[in-house]
Amino acid sequence: MINREEFLTNILKYATMIDKHENIIDNVLEYLAKTLEADRSYIFEEIDGKYFNNTYEWCNKGVSPQKDNLQNVPYEVCELWYKEYDANKTLIIYDMDEYKNVAPKMHAYLEPQGIRTLVTGPLELNGKYIGFYGVDNPPVHNMEDVAAILSTLSYVLSIMIANRDALNKIQKMTFIDQLTGVKNRHAFDLIKKSFDPQETSINIMMCDINGLKVANDTKGHKAGDKLILDSANALSRVFGKDNVYRMGGDEFVVFVKGKSEDEFNEMIAKLQAFLDSCDIHLAMGYVHNNSDKFSISKMLREADSKMYEDKRKFYSKSKKHQR
Repeated sequence: MINREEFLTNILKYATMIDKHENIIDNVLEYLAKTLEADRSYIFEEIDGKYFNNTYEWCNKGVSPQKDNLQNVPYEVCELWYKEYDANKTLIIYDMDEYKNVAPKMHAYLEPQGIRTLVTGPLELNGKYIGFYGVDNPPVHNMEDVAAILSTLSYVLSIMIANRDALNKIQKMTFIDQLTGVKNRHAFDLIKKSFDPQETSINIMMCDINGLKVANDTKGHKAGDKLILDSANALSRVFGKDNVYRMGGDEFVVFVKGKSEDEFNEMIAKLQAFLDSCDIHLAMGYVHNNSDKFSISKMLREADSKMYEDKRKFYSKSKKHQR
């Protein structure tokens, strides 16, 4: 017999741990599976009314993770469960073999995962289902208790999802450049403050867009904004959006850890080839450090100096072509 009051009290403790909000949902799922003696606990979120993604999971020892295999699950596969929630709040599957006759499409997803029993409930906000959560293979003798607990937990988990989205929105406004979608100066300042000086294989590149002023003056600021966006996309394509920072105006910083100097140079060569194909010109200065005796500020100054030398050469060459 599961002590429901103690269970819900502990869940609420997790839900109010604001200082650890990034791991709250993962911790709740772990507690859920362990307490209910289940093999796996998980959350699926509805995406644009078209499909479902398994966004969170916790697996007991010896249980194979399934999250990567359960992305873009068609809406019609899970639609039946929404109808079950309307009628009964939760869905209990006591025997997976018998369930094949009830929902063959869903059974085709569940059976390969080694699921024998299952209890699932809805995630709901403002009167609308936004997904579902559940546990796999809880003991049959606990199924009624598990269903009652999941029914009560539905609101708490839904609020956790809503809080996560709100925090992500705040973080995006604070640390993401609104024009390009790459990180901004505030995000890079955090990198500098939290950086571990013992880390090695650090690569920094500073970039400045050549010709932005001409584009703004001759084609308008929309054209200038497009050039900034296209430059950010080019950098993100090669280095990954998480490693690109717009410092303001037409200036970017690329910060990459864990790559050798040769590997970073290969990435720069790929970038240059792509820029040439798009007729985008970036002045670039880059440095590599594989020692733990350095400072980011010093690397930035060196990269900045190299960038301005590259910019000088570009405009010097452009003037010669104009003669």
